[in-house]
This record gives sequence, structure tokens and C-alpha cells, in this order.
Amino acid sequence: MPKPTRRFLVIPVTITILGLAWLLMTAGVGGGIDWFETAILALVAVVSWLLGGVSKLTVVVVPWFLIASVCSLLNDAGLLAERFAAPVLVVALGGLLLLALFLDVPRPGFMLDKDPRDDEKGD
Repeated sequence: MPKPTRRFLVIPVTITILGLAWLLMTAGVGGGIDWFETAILALVAVVSWLLGGVSKLTVVVVPWFLIASVCSLLNDAGLLAERFAAPVLVVALGGLLLLALFLDVPRPGFMLDKDPRDDEKGD
């Protein structure tokens, strides 16, 4: 049996996370917490990582969406005022961009330098 790759994990992980969010909302866990919104933000992070692997892009995108998910959760629970959520996310984005610059992780494929002469046909 072939070993499943990260890309094959996207559908079952998506279904599982959405199912858990639905279950939490149905069970009334967390009162006024919108588990679906929180799960969608976390899901974007997980899918980005599964599809993109580890690269300078995912080093920024994955943690940022996880932080956004936590901010949403804290806001819904009344532990983080809305006026603080956006600045927290901006500071996190700046810090993650700096981290991506200094970490020795590869660029994603679409950001790799490509010789423009490869695109020329004929000659």
C-alpha cells in the first residue's frame, strides 16, 4: 500500500476539523464562541502547511492563521477586545516576516529565480 502524501491528507483533515467545529457548536461548548469561524482559520493554516510544506511562505502563513484563530477564539470568549485583535495580527505578521527572512528554509517553488531565456521559444 502506498504511503499517503501530505496532499492526500487535505480532505480528511478538512472534514475532521469542520466536523469538530460543528460538534462543538452543537454541544454548546464555549457558549458564544463561533467554532466554525475559528476552525476555518485553523483549517487554512493546516491546509497551507499540507499543500505547501515548509517554506518561507508557510513559515509566515501557517502561524499567522493559527494566531488569527486563537484571536477569534479569545474575542468570542470575551478575553480579547476587538480593538486589540487587528494590532496583534499586524505585529505577528511583522515578526513572522522577519523570522522567515532569517530562517534557513527554502522559498516556495513560485518564488524561485527562473532564467527568462527558458521561456523563449525557437532560437
